[in-house]
Amino acid sequence: MGRDWGWAPEYVGVMARMLHRDTAEDCIVATGTSQTLVDFIDAAFRLADADWRKLVRIDKDLFRPTDIITNKVDPSKAAASLGWTATTGMHAVVKKMLI
Repeated sequence: MGRDWGWAPEYVGVMARMLHRDTAEDCIVATGTSQTLVDFIDAAFRLADADWRKLVRIDKDLFRPTDIITNKVDPSKAAASLGWTATTGMHAVVKKMLI
């Protein structure tokens, strides 16, 4: 199941821009890329020089049956109307969280 792993401070900045516009408009605030939770965990453990497969157990009973399979969104409207594009992708988010 893929997720869009963006950096919250970037998102808050663009939300503030949206609030200060004269005309209200919906925009998707996202990186536009999708990675799984396993991708995220793998990136974090690699930075910690550890193998997550030795330390993490996946319990399929805890999976949400109604969860989305993939989250692929198009943030191009935010780029066009607000001049905003996410600059912090998943790997950079993981690094910021660990440092």
